[in-house]
Order: sequence, then structure tokens, then C-alpha cells
Amino acid sequence: MLGNVVFVFSGLVRGGRKNVLRIAMAQINSTVGDLEGNVAKIRKYIADTKRCGADLVLFPELAVTGYPPQDLLLENGFVEKKQKATRTNDQG
Repeated sequence: MLGNVVFVFSGLVRGGRKNVLRIAMAQINSTVGDLEGNVAKIRKYIADTKRCGADLVLFPELAVTGYPPQDLLLENGFVEKKQKATRTNDQG
């Protein structure tokens, strides 16, 4: 376990060789509306789990926007800001 991250190891035997997929589940505390801060947390968890050997990191729903976004979804530009923050995260 790394902070709020739990590792799950899954293996599959093929032709006498074991393939392992290391999955990390990150339980982060996102702040509603803080797209940049939430993406920074996500990037940190990705880097930390990668150093520990994870192949895949799972995050809670609405990790980028925070939960529940409610009125922010009605705010002009919020969805576009979220999409931009997510695209930036994909490149990191």
C-alpha cells in the first residue's frame, strides 16, 4: 500500500509463462471545481504508482472535477475546462 493506493496483482498463465498485470487503485480526495489541483494530484499518484511497478492506475469517478460538481456543470466553459485539463493529463 502506498498512501491511499492499494495494489492488486492479477496473473494469467499462458504456455508455461505467467503474465502479470499490476493494478493500483488510488482513492484521492478531489476538490470540487479545482481542475488543475485535481489533475496535479492524479499526476502525482500516477508517478508514485509507476515507480512502484503499477501497469494501470484506477481513480474514482469524477476525480478531475470533484464530486459532486452540481451547479458547476451549468457554468459556461466548465465542461470545456475539464476536457482541456484531461487532454493535458493524457500527455503527461
